[in-house]
Amino acid sequence: MIDVFGFDDSDANGDLVVKVNSCKTGDVFLGMSVPPPSDPDILRSKFSGGFLFRKDPDPYPEGNEKGENDENERVLVSFAFLIDPQFKYIPQWFLDFVIGTVVRSVSNQFFNVAREVRDGKREQHTNIMEERSDIYEWIRMRVDKLFQF
Repeated sequence: MIDVFGFDDSDANGDLVVKVNSCKTGDVFLGMSVPPPSDPDILRSKFSGGFLFRKDPDPYPEGNEKGENDENERVLVSFAFLIDPQFKYIPQWFLDFVIGTVVRSVSNQFFNVAREVRDGKREQHTNIMEERSDIYEWIRMRVDKLFQF
């Protein structure tokens, strides 16, 4: 269970921030209390972190040429998380390796889906975006503001 909070600072600084935290039993959101795990042997991982979206200050550093299909600006996505998976008997170095590998894999999957949506290969996503055009138009406006900085 997670609590997510977004902050739009694109007008002042060109930043969009998403803060993510784990929830604990008893936390209240929208009038609902987070229940305890259904099994006493279940442990909930604890984490805190966030994402920062901003215009990439240098999308083409020296030695990297702008490609034929790279007509658009780029968004720099930074993220940081502190994670306590609450595993008592697994060495920290191994957890760090596994979590790092999972984060890279998940990030790559997100980017692959985004590319496929952009290229029209994910009809279901496109349909949902058309149904919710108001929110996606708002997102496009916010991203456009990033590139004004």
